[in-house]
Amino acid sequence: MDEVNFLEMCRDSGFVSFIERDSDKITISVNGAIEVYRIIKVIEFTSDRKRMSVIVENCETGELINYIKGADMAIVPRIDKDAPFDQSCIEKMDELANEGLRTLMFAKKVYDGLIDEQTIKDVSEDNLEENIVLLGISALEDLLQDKCADCIRDLRAAKIKVWMLTGDKGETA
Repeated sequence: MDEVNFLEMCRDSGFVSFIERDSDKITISVNGAIEVYRIIKVIEFTSDRKRMSVIVENCETGELINYIKGADMAIVPRIDKDAPFDQSCIEKMDELANEGLRTLMFAKKVYDGLIDEQTIKDVSEDNLEENIVLLGISALEDLLQDKCADCIRDLRAAKIKVWMLTGDKGETA
């Protein structure tokens, strides 16, 4: 859901719009210019990793890029220590989380010829996600599912204790 909201925001701002995706390519429009990316590897989200990656090749330039999204606790320790980083970004995330919003960080790593496609397929996931550059953050309201309140009421009426926690951060739970 975060990705959908993020793409809708990009589209609504006129910056980027999603055009097409098939099994191995993604086509987008960035400020009116068409860009096509070939998907090299997807590293799925897990609750242990608290992040996911999509490694793509820019079909025009041949550049290999890893786009990463995840919880701040999974992204911040992997940020390149030599890359410019604004600490206020972390402070803003904490502020948004304290408002009860679900937060997410976006980052990338450009491989700049340091690694080829075969190596990407063979190397460990953690190594592919080190020394990344923070791109930004998002925050969204995580609304309860339809009839959730009814379900909780019914469980309580049946004398069942209910504890409900969501998210990775205590502030948003």
